[in-house]
Amino acid sequence: MITLADIYLWGQHAGTVAWDENYQAASFEFTLASEAVFLES
Repeated sequence: MITLADIYLWGQHAGTVAWDENYQAASFEFTLASEAVFLES
């Protein structure tokens, strides 16, 4: 079974995480928003 979760940062959609229970693996697909502000650590 694959579970999806939308990720929001500061009220804007940042991407989606897909979790596959069979393989115990996750992947992250990010969304590039035209007004996104990225912070460096």
